[in-house]
Amino acid sequence: MVGLSVVHWLMGEDGWTFAPGPGVVPDTVNGVAALHQLYTLADPDCTTRVTVPVLWDKAIGRIVSNESAEILRIFNSAFDGLGAAAGDYYPEAHRAKIDVVNERVDASLNNGVYRAGFATT
Repeated sequence: MVGLSVVHWLMGEDGWTFAPGPGVVPDTVNGVAALHQLYTLADPDCTTRVTVPVLWDKAIGRIVSNESAEILRIFNSAFDGLGAAAGDYYPEAHRAKIDVVNERVDASLNNGVYRAGFATT
């Protein structure tokens, strides 16, 4: 139901690419060579920062989300009527705690990697 593409681990001058390399899975839906091309396919006037992950809707030709926690919440129920395994991985009773953990992980680990990678000092 959901395809997967994986960008090259080295973000070069052209940003994230699908250049051949270990673990790279090219974009077979749109055939783009660089992730920024996917953003401009969705919106030709796009000037936002290009980030991963990206959830692309090939039926409507646009980015649904590029925020990991939101993508996980989407996947929690988006395929319930289409044969997905039963389960609620974002149960109402635990959402407040889950959100606190996600916020901490996002700020200190996910964004920490970007802060370190783009540090000027």
